[in-house]
Amino acid sequence: MDPQKTGLAATSRILFQTLTPLVWKFPDSDSFFPGLATQWQISPDGNEYTFSLRNDVRFDNGEPFNADSVTYTFDRMKDPQAQTLATVPNYDHSEKIDDYTVKLVFSQPYGPFLALLSANVAYMPIPPTQARDRPDEFGLTPAGTGPFTITEYVPKSHATLVRNPNYNWAPSYFSRNGPGLLNQINWRIVEEPATRVATLQSGECDMVEEVAPALVPDRERSNGAAQVIQSNFKDVGINLELRTDMRIMAMHILPNVAVPILVLTTVAIAWAILIGASLSFLGLGAQPPFAEWGRDLSEGRNYMAVAWWVSTFPGLAILLTILSVNLLGDGLRDTLDPRLQQR
Repeated sequence: MDPQKTGLAATSRILFQTLTPLVWKFPDSDSFFPGLATQWQISPDGNEYTFSLRNDVRFDNGEPFNADSVTYTFDRMKDPQAQTLATVPNYDHSEKIDDYTVKLVFSQPYGPFLALLSANVAYMPIPPTQARDRPDEFGLTPAGTGPFTITEYVPKSHATLVRNPNYNWAPSYFSRNGPGLLNQINWRIVEEPATRVATLQSGECDMVEEVAPALVPDRERSNGAAQVIQSNFKDVGINLELRTDMRIMAMHILPNVAVPILVLTTVAIAWAILIGASLSFLGLGAQPPFAEWGRDLSEGRNYMAVAWWVSTFPGLAILLTILSVNLLGDGLRDTLDPRLQQR
């Protein structure tokens, strides 16, 4: 999760939710918007960029954001001992003018630099203390200044992002400021494209990215539960179904508890028959004129020598009924339990 050492686009898409650039640039606008920098100036020769920084921002781990954060971020990419994958072309050094003013100096002009500040997570300020003193922690849960905070990351499994309650420096482009509307983002890492589409179809997730082209027609012919948005780079699937509590119970909880409930129900029926017959055998069950197998079995003992069937058939009825109910439960379990089907 180190933004300057990752080469994965998927990791960058996670980090875009947790980091904030110095300057924002959006594809549909020719303007630049303030980010962590409120103002910026470019020298006439294009070799120096001077940024005036916000003085009310902290990283989500409590570290203050200031000029030291910016100088460390860019000097780290130039330091060969840091072994970062990211580099800044033509970058020479940084100068801290004061706590909230910093100058970035280039050996020769690099025209795309200002636009790349919001296009590359490696150029977004990182917390110096955590990155320098706790590199292992920084590599898994790097602190940031974005609308979300990474609280957990398990490689090849998932990343958990929670809302940053202190976030209040969104650009005016978004027409809204303040903490995000989502409380949490559960970012699952699913490598198989077909599996990603299956999780979207089943309602396990709200959105998947990089839908395989061969699977796009299937999603477009769906019943409206999912929609594929195509772009020049990738296909993104979005779940359009309403995620209510009743729907979650019906689609996710009930299918997982239905089989145990059915099996337990058949076992309970068998026990009820056996207990009822036992009580009737002892004279504690239903009384005449109601028929009871247990009472028939008890009374037939007096006629075993001359009419053996009076006791035998009620006993067989009890045995076969209980055995049939138990076999029904076993059959339902073998048919419906997905874990047994995979064996």
